[in-house]
Amino acid sequence: MREFTQADPYVWFDELYEKLRIEDRVVANAVVTAYGVGADGHRDVRGIDVVDTESKESWTAFLRSLKKRRLASVKLAISDVHEGVKAAIATVLQGASWQRCTVRFGRNILAPVPQNYKLEVAASLRSVFTQFSQVNAARTVQDFGNVMVGRSRKRSRSSTTNPIEHLNREIRRRARSIGIFPSEASALRIITMVLIEQREDWMSERRYMSPESLKLASAT
Repeated sequence: MREFTQADPYVWFDELYEKLRIEDRVVANAVVTAYGVGADGHRDVRGIDVVDTESKESWTAFLRSLKKRRLASVKLAISDVHEGVKAAIATVLQGASWQRCTVRFGRNILAPVPQNYKLEVAASLRSVFTQFSQVNAARTVQDFGNVMVGRSRKRSRSSTTNPIEHLNREIRRRARSIGIFPSEASALRIITMVLIEQREDWMSERRYMSPESLKLASAT
């Protein structure tokens, strides 16, 4: 595996489960992935591995393998709320801040929302996530909450994108055409090819993050 040549202020971590055939048994193994935005503003895949299960131990081993390849200067690590990845980030990426993935956070919030209001609530969530201060974000949440409470009373009386999600969708699309991977090695080969194709697309794009955004990360 190649070493990294620049710092990564932002790094995303995610996982998905794929079926593998191991010793005449079909098991669901976790495919863990990481990608970052370098100091030049371009995004790139940082690593991939197949592990038995998503745990603190497996995530810690994965992150340490990235550090051996010189993953450095991480200011913000983004993931879901799985305790294993959070613990591994705290252990291996000491000094880095952690942030919950807003895409999955939004899905959790939207799950119990009535269908008629999902689009409006989703738009309000996006407006909260784009605020530049906690004060403005809290005010936005309060304003929206007041509106929804008012509507609830009337009814009772009268009647995040995350770049890694696109990557996961492409991996799942390829995996569906295969069904069950014959081995861990074959899963890594196929998924790595997907990541290489995605990386080539990213390299041909303009910068994913502006110099201003990167300065904000470096200043924290």
